[in-house]
Amino acid sequence: MSRRNVFLLSLLLLLVAGCYKDDPVTYPSVLLPPVCDGTWIGSNAGLNLNISLKQVKAKITGTGVISVGTLWSNVTISGTNAFPNLGFTLYITGYQPIGVSGVYDAKSTINAYLNGSGFTNFPMVLTKQP
Repeated sequence: MSRRNVFLLSLLLLLVAGCYKDDPVTYPSVLLPPVCDGTWIGSNAGLNLNISLKQVKAKITGTGVISVGTLWSNVTISGTNAFPNLGFTLYITGYQPIGVSGVYDAKSTINAYLNGSGFTNFPMVLTKQP
């Protein structure tokens, strides 16, 4: 190997080593990518949402309960987790689907909006339960 090739190889190794980071990439204090598995709750103006989500790759499924006062309905859920965005649909028997779209604010907090079945950009913060 010539001196020139050794020099170029050494320079390349230094550049690669200099670009390496031990720390994972973060986005607003969130390790990439967060998995939304678990129980999430949210409430606003008397509307409560308590859901259990399961994620496989980017696909989200789940079940839960939506309630206002003493009235409640079971929901089924399907959607996607495409960090930093999350979107899923709440399906309630006898009602139009409710779309939920949000952005991770932290690993355990999502700023979401509900649309459909009477909701228009209805804000709700979803918080992951320990």
